[in-house]
Amino acid sequence: MNRFIFAALPAAFIFSAPQLAFAHATLETATAKSGGPWKGSARIGHGCEGTATTTLRVTMPEGMIGVHPMPKAGWKLEVVNGPDAKAYELNAKPVSEEPKALVWSGAPLPDASYDGFAFGGSIAKGVTGALPAPVLTVTDDTPAPAYSLGALSVSAPWTRATPKGADVAGGYMSITNSGKEADRLLGGSASIAGRFELHEMATVDGVMKMREFAAGIEIRPGETLVFKPGGLHIMLMGLKKQVKEGDRIEAVLKFEKAGTLDIAFTAAAIGAGAPAAGQGHDHAH
Repeated sequence: MNRFIFAALPAAFIFSAPQLAFAHATLETATAKSGGPWKGSARIGHGCEGTATTTLRVTMPEGMIGVHPMPKAGWKLEVVNGPDAKAYELNAKPVSEEPKALVWSGAPLPDASYDGFAFGGSIAKGVTGALPAPVLTVTDDTPAPAYSLGALSVSAPWTRATPKGADVAGGYMSITNSGKEADRLLGGSASIAGRFELHEMATVDGVMKMREFAAGIEIRPGETLVFKPGGLHIMLMGLKKQVKEGDRIEAVLKFEKAGTLDIAFTAAAIGAGAPAAGQGHDHAH
């Protein structure tokens, strides 16, 4: 399976690949400053339904300059150069042509394995907007939506827009149990998905793997579960239509004790990072 990351400011990096691939690639670095250096690491958490990753392509956004990739043993590295839309300065010297794409290929990464592909560069001074990373976006101060059911509160449910033809989307949020008894998220449903599953990307015996929580996930008293890209997340599978930026995806969460809660996932741009939210705890066993 080939994996691609495309980008064009002011949009963030966009993951686009056959079927599920885009949902399982993330970028490690979460922040960058205009006019400063930035190190990217494209992380492939796992393949899809037994399919290995054989190619990763990262297309740089306009305004990312001085790009230099890290060679990876066993992989062929191709650097595709091209002209900038305008002249930039790097280390007080003008630059007008840059690496526009990095392609690693040739050494299959098995479905059950995890690996990273690193590169570095700088954000040209004056470049603003959603910067180049699926986990790096510019947010405003608009309060994120919140929902409550008894002692449970759900904050900032969100998803990402999907490429045309994609069959799956991720669901993210935070769930806090402020009560004195544990409850359990059993699952749920979404208006645009045929299946609603609880998943986690976790390291097992040194290997990053995807696992499903078919029996649900316990939420202990005082605990906050954080659903985020690259960790605990919801898989909205069998999409009935393309998810577009700005869409509201009606959904229902089902809890063992509290019952059901109607929420709506707000769709951010393809490849967008999480909206600003409070601190919580990732799920672990």
